[in-house]
Amino acid sequence: RKRCLYFFVLLLMILILVNLAMTIWILKVMNFTIDGMGHLRITEKGLKLEGDSEFLEPLYAKEIRSSQGSPLYLQSGRNVTVNILNGQKKVATQLTTGSRGVVAQGKFFEVKSNTG
Repeated sequence: RKRCLYFFVLLLMILILVNLAMTIWILKVMNFTIDGMGHLRITEKGLKLEGDSEFLEPLYAKEIRSSQGSPLYLQSGRNVTVNILNGQKKVATQLTTGSRGVVAQGKFFEVKSNTG
């Protein structure tokens, strides 16, 4: 009985050490820090994503902007669609860019030059 209990305690300690080692390895590989994970940082204003990123599902955001002095690139294999929703969560305005051109749907569309 005593040997079985010692064996069980030893086995349990080995499992705990392996589990701890794997957890530390995952945290290191995924680049987890106190501020966030990898290129994704948590700030007071929300999330900050640095570098190139790929989204496999639609991205919903209140604001998307690039760093000051850097252009914002959106790239898609098919098209890029921007929807503006009204108070009832229905599409009020839609801007779609694709290989065939740009399509805008809405009540008002205005194009201005850089001089206004």
